Amino acid sequence: MFYFLSFSLSSRIANLLISWFILAIAVWLSQKLVLIKEKEKGFLSCLFLSLAGNLVGSVLIWIHPLGTVLVAFIWVLLIKVWFETGWLQAIVIAAVAWVVEIVISRLKIHF
Repeated sequence: MFYFLSFSLSSRIANLLISWFILAIAVWLSQKLVLIKEKEKGFLSCLFLSLAGNLVGSVLIWIHPLGTVLVAFIWVLLIKVWFETGWLQAIVIAAVAWVVEIVISRLKIHF
């Protein structure tokens, strides 16, 4: 029984790490498509942005009933500040990242 619980926990942690990595790839690709070369950030920077967005989003959804709406706004705000862009570019980066994340997560990759 305890082995089953630890397996479930480890699979959840692995799922969380994979989701975080996919989101970082999506943000990195979307900023490459939207921003000019001088404002682009490296993959490690996008990894930290994804971590910050996931942490803030998790807390907001857990605390506030309008968490999903707040998370969308906070996510765009984080992108705006992180990449030092305007609101429109931040919204486009977020939208492109969302589409890229859906495409990547739908790929059937077997190990």
